[in-house]
Amino acid sequence: MTIASNSRPNILYIMSDDHAAHAISAYGGLLSDVAPTPNIDSIAGNGMLFGNCLVTNSICTPSRASILTGKYSHMNGVYKFTPFDHSQPTLPKLMQEAGYHTAIIGKYHLFSNPVGFDYWSILPGQGRYHDPQFLEMGDEDTNSGMVRQGKHTTFAGRHSTDVVTDKVLDYLENIRPKDKPFLLLQHFKAPHDSWEYAERYADLFAEIDLPEPDNLFDDYATRSDAIRKTQQYIGSDWGDQTNYNEETGHLTGEARKKAQYQEYMKRYLRCVRGIDDNVGRVLDYLRESGLDKNTIVIYTSDQGFFLGEHGLYDKRFFY
Repeated sequence: MTIASNSRPNILYIMSDDHAAHAISAYGGLLSDVAPTPNIDSIAGNGMLFGNCLVTNSICTPSRASILTGKYSHMNGVYKFTPFDHSQPTLPKLMQEAGYHTAIIGKYHLFSNPVGFDYWSILPGQGRYHDPQFLEMGDEDTNSGMVRQGKHTTFAGRHSTDVVTDKVLDYLENIRPKDKPFLLLQHFKAPHDSWEYAERYADLFAEIDLPEPDNLFDDYATRSDAIRKTQQYIGSDWGDQTNYNEETGHLTGEARKKAQYQEYMKRYLRCVRGIDDNVGRVLDYLRESGLDKNTIVIYTSDQGFFLGEHGLYDKRFFY
C-alpha cells in the first residue's frame, strides 16, 4: 500500500546537552517555580510527558550513538569519545528509505562526518558557545572523514543556541523540499559546561537564592565506594568547572559550597532559559506556517545531569 507523502507526519526532534529533567518545569521539580520552561512545557501539555527514561551510557558521544542506532554501546562500537561507524543502520538512513528528507543542525559530537542526512550543519566536536563555528555540508574533509578536518565557518558575535535556531528556521522556510515529509534533528550545545549564557540573560536570577536539594551535603556514609571517590562534586578541582574562586574564594566550608552551588545553578539555568526561548521561536514558526498540524515535536536531552544532588554536578553516575 502506498501512503501519500502529505499524510505522513514531519518529525522535529529537539535535543539539548545535559538538560536535567528537574530543570524542566513540566516535571514539577525543585526549580519549577523559580526557573519555568513554558515553551518546552507546552510540548508536554499538548502531547505526552515521559515520566521515566534511562540512559545506559550517560556521556555525550555514546548516548548519541545509541539514540541514532537503537543499540547499546558494546553493539554500536561507541564506548566513549570514539568515531562512529556509519556503515551500520541508523534512524536517519531508515527514514530516508521511507521517503523522508533528513537533516541535523547543531551539536553532532560523533567525530566522523555525518551519513544518512540530506542536509546538515553541525558544530565541530564540542562546539563553542560564543562565536560558534559550524561545519556546513559540502565543506567536510572527505579524505579524513573527520568533522574537525573540514572547513569551519565562524558566526562572530553570536551565541550558539541562537544560531542553531536561526539555521533550523532557515531549513524549514527555504531548504527542505516542500513535497516530502522531514525528519529534522535540532541539537543544542547548551546547557553543557561551562554554561556560557547569552549576555541578555546576565541579570536572570541575580536577586534570588535558588532552592537547594536536600542532599547537597550528602556525606556518602551509606553510598558506594565509587561516589566517595568521585571528583565531580561541586567545588572540586576536577575540570575546575564549579570552583568559582573569584566569586567564592573568600568563603569556607558549607558557606562556600552553598555559594558555589548558587553560581553554578544560575549559569546553568540561564543557558536553559536560552533554550526555552529558542524552542518558543520554532514552535511559533510551526504555528504560523501551519506545519504544526502535521509535525510531531519531541524534546529531550542526551542524558540527565546532577544539579547539586548528592553534592554533585556532571553526569556519568547511574543515579
